[in-house]
Amino acid sequence: MNYHNSKGFGKKLHECFSESQGITIHETGEITAQYGTKSQRIVQKEKAASSFFEPKSITENLWFPDISLQDQLSLLENNLLSKERRFGNQFHVAMSLINDKTAIKSTIAQLEQSGEIEVDFVQPISQKIESIFNRTDFDQLFTDAVEVLNEQSIILDEKTTKRPDKIILKKNETIILDYKTGIPSAKDEKQISEYVATLQKMDYPNVKGYLFYTALNELKGVN
Repeated sequence: MNYHNSKGFGKKLHECFSESQGITIHETGEITAQYGTKSQRIVQKEKAASSFFEPKSITENLWFPDISLQDQLSLLENNLLSKERRFGNQFHVAMSLINDKTAIKSTIAQLEQSGEIEVDFVQPISQKIESIFNRTDFDQLFTDAVEVLNEQSIILDEKTTKRPDKIILKKNETIILDYKTGIPSAKDEKQISEYVATLQKMDYPNVKGYLFYTALNELKGVN
């Protein structure tokens, strides 16, 4: 069946198609054309896959600098460590202000009101400080104190100034007390020894140094 005009321009156009290479006129009158050869596009799966991010461990970062993959356990551990650090810092603030067990309740209440101690930490910090002052060896450090200097600066040399937690002044004795949250170290003892030597040069009487390790609940004298 022909769908072209058998006379005139239609006839000529049909003849041209018939003589052209790659032109096929089907019995239905449909005309198709094909030129050149069909080529296959080869896609290498490895290269295509390499354009995507495939995390293999929690240490790999995404393309956003501040985002990384981590599991819930590591998040939990970080939160716990953060809570411990906050507790330690707030406990240290309270201890630096309290000089006897009768002042524990009022001092903690003031720190809670000012926001320096979290509500959740009020009871455990109070209990820990009470247990420390109930120690005979610790409480005796404050016995007969004329004055207690909290975080008083000590100039060790032209470039170095230190602030021990407490300097307890008595009539015939001077006590330097510093709180530590970590494990005992030679560095801590060296620091206290420097404080003692400095106050001795300033003619303070019978200077003694002490370290109290809060995590171990241990009081240690330093010569």
